Amino acid sequence: MLRCEISISYREIYSKQLDSLNNFHEKDKVKQLSGIKSNIDDMHARGKINDQHYTDLKKRISVFYEEILKNEIDSLNSLPGGDKVTGLDKIKNEISDAYSKEMINELHYSLLKEKLSD
Repeated sequence: MLRCEISISYREIYSKQLDSLNNFHEKDKVKQLSGIKSNIDDMHARGKINDQHYTDLKKRISVFYEEILKNEIDSLNSLPGGDKVTGLDKIKNEISDAYSKEMINELHYSLLKEKLSD
């Protein structure tokens, strides 16, 4: 019972931290998101966050990160040809890196790859 209450408390703390990301600039969001994810991973490894709360928090992180990357892709539409290609290559690398670091889940990875091909 106590273990579940502790997990709920941590979930609430990290949920509030994720909610506060809306107050940050896009580039700062990535840095903050990375720190939050690292803390969540650590608390889960130490048994402070149960599997269900961990999964829920990871989904929220993936949604945030997918939105950031989607906005980056959309911002490339106004760039000239060469700059757009360079930007797309950079974002492709960011997407692969985010997926390899488990910042985005498989669904968001697929959606972002699809958006890049449009």
